[in-house]
Amino acid sequence: MRDVALALAVLEGPDGADWYAMPLPPAARDDATLRVGWTHTAFGAVEDEIASAIEHAARALADSGAVVEPAEPAGFADVDANALTLQLYGVEAGAYFDELVGDRRSDLHPAMQQRLDLPRATLAEYVAAEAAVERLRRDLASFFRRYDVLLCPTAPVVAPPHDAEEIRIGGAAFAPRVSMRATIPFDLTVAASRGCRSRSSWSGGASRTRPCSARAPRSRLPRPRRPSVPAA
Repeated sequence: MRDVALALAVLEGPDGADWYAMPLPPAARDDATLRVGWTHTAFGAVEDEIASAIEHAARALADSGAVVEPAEPAGFADVDANALTLQLYGVEAGAYFDELVGDRRSDLHPAMQQRLDLPRATLAEYVAAEAAVERLRRDLASFFRRYDVLLCPTAPVVAPPHDAEEIRIGGAAFAPRVSMRATIPFDLTVAASRGCRSRSSWSGGASRTRPCSARAPRSRLPRPRRPSVPAA
């Protein structure tokens, strides 16, 4: 955790390249004025152990003097972020790999081949997905005008077995991708606050995983650079 904290101290802050993140000085906050909104329902059902860990963390913050109350960004619970990801990244990554890989697709891992073979969204579907993500960005920005921290799960279950073909929550079976449904919304809305400063650890949390995420607005992440592809 010390290494992660050090890296975060280097990365956080506005980078001058993102209009969502203004170069403002850090807000001076202490425990008595920290405003925390917490939820374990914004991303669908979670295991009881995950819900208990979130509630434990919320009580710990309240005991430290923070203002803590149940709250979640509006609209997050009503959006299938997994579907948005497949629509947006399917088109974008597909176009990128078409250029990069060319006629060597058979050299890719079968899982990547399968992903690239999925039907790609139409232009209308892509534009609609972009609009849905922009609404999520606005919802998140609105939330952080009222709260300093969003305390929420980063996974709906404790660590599942490797290569599990399904994940069970409350007796119901889900596809393994459901394990990412609490993090994908923040992948999609990363530009809203240039990510969200996220810390995924809490004492007294669930076993076999780190399910709690205290998220606060921040900026500056290194932008990935697309490798140049020489013309044939």
